[in-house]
Parts: sequence; C-alpha cells; structure tokens
Amino acid sequence: MPLTSDQPEPTSQKELVQKLLDDKRLNLTSSVAQIMEKVDRKNFVDPSNTYGPYEYRAPSIGYGATISAPYIHADALVHFEQHLKPGMKVLDVGSGSGYLVACFAEWLGPTSTIVGIDHIEHLVEQSKENIKKGNANLLNGNNVKLVVGDGRKGWKQEGPYDAIHVGAGASMLHNDLIEQLNSPGVLILPVILEDKSQVLKKIEKNSQQQITETVLRNVKFIPLTSKEEQLKN
Repeated sequence: MPLTSDQPEPTSQKELVQKLLDDKRLNLTSSVAQIMEKVDRKNFVDPSNTYGPYEYRAPSIGYGATISAPYIHADALVHFEQHLKPGMKVLDVGSGSGYLVACFAEWLGPTSTIVGIDHIEHLVEQSKENIKKGNANLLNGNNVKLVVGDGRKGWKQEGPYDAIHVGAGASMLHNDLIEQLNSPGVLILPVILEDKSQVLKKIEKNSQQQITETVLRNVKFIPLTSKEEQLKN
C-alpha cells in the first residue's frame, strides 16, 4: 500500500528529506538522507507536471514512464546501503529521469561506475540534462554512463555489477541480470506475481555464486517490457 502523509507538502528538497526522515514507515538513515539532499527532485520533474516534485507521488516523465515517488527512492537506497561502498559498480535498469543514477554517483564517488540504461532515447538524453541542472560535476568524468538499450539484458560492457536496481515490475528474473551480478552482489527489483500483484525482492549472490531471495514488501510499478509495449501506454 502506498505511503501517505497528512503533513503539508514539502516545498524544497530539504523539507522533503525531513518528511522522509519523520515517516516511521521508512527506516531512512542519516547517510541516505544526506545523499538525497544533494539531488533535488525539482531538477528531474517537468514543472508543468500535475504533481509537484516533492509530493509523495510518481509524476509522469512521458512514454508511459514515471519518476518513482520519493519514498520509493529512499526505500531502495536504504536497502542497498549495507552492500555498497565507494568505488563499486552499479546498474540502474529503467533509469528514466536519472534521479537514482545521480544519487548512486553522489554516494559512491568518482572511482565508482554508475550505469543508467533505458530503451527510450529521449529519456536518456533528458536524464543527462536533468543531472546537469544541479549535479553537473557528476558528468565531468567518465564513470557515469547513461545508455540506450534493453535493460532486461543488462549492460554487459561495464559488468559485473556490485548492485543492480530495476525500476519496473519484472514478470521473471532475467538471466542476463543475474549473470551480470557480481559475486557477492545484490539485485533489487519489483516482481509481478501470477495474480498481477507485485512484491519488491532482494536477490543476493554470495561469493560461492549461491542465490538467495528475500521479499521486502508489496509495491506497484509500471511493467518492465519492450520499448514497443511501453510506447503503447
């Protein structure tokens, strides 16, 4: 069930992060909060959108896609926190607006490799422009890569990855993503069940290549589909 709040809507990134910290249904840590303060959502949401950038909602970014609600981003970062450290490699599948790519890059620093992949070319180009608005320094090196491609197949050129995030509901665990996951490594993705409901899963691969799965909570994401299917929406 989506998180909601009776508090007034935040009017700045700092107020939004404080709202997330105050939300007892999240376990937002101070370190994740500091990262999110560095990446202002207003730079990733079109000003003409029906929903404001700091609302607990998922505004459309076009092409049947959205930028996830703030608490979804916060939740994902918290689940990755214990697994990541500077210099690691991260793949963001369905990178959309580029928000989480910027968060990972701010978090893991210039020695890391952060790849955002989306099959809509315009969204990839727009994500670069979004990042330039407030975090342009992240694009000065060659460690942040925003690429056009089918995220279900991953991005083998930069793998294996210490962490993979998927921002759309998958009907199956795609073998390419599992294969491109480092050992050890962690993959977090929404999975569509037979009854069409969705759960957020954490897939962990240990140093012996063994896979374990943990269900984190119920979620609702757009489906992880082909470019053609997505553009029908």
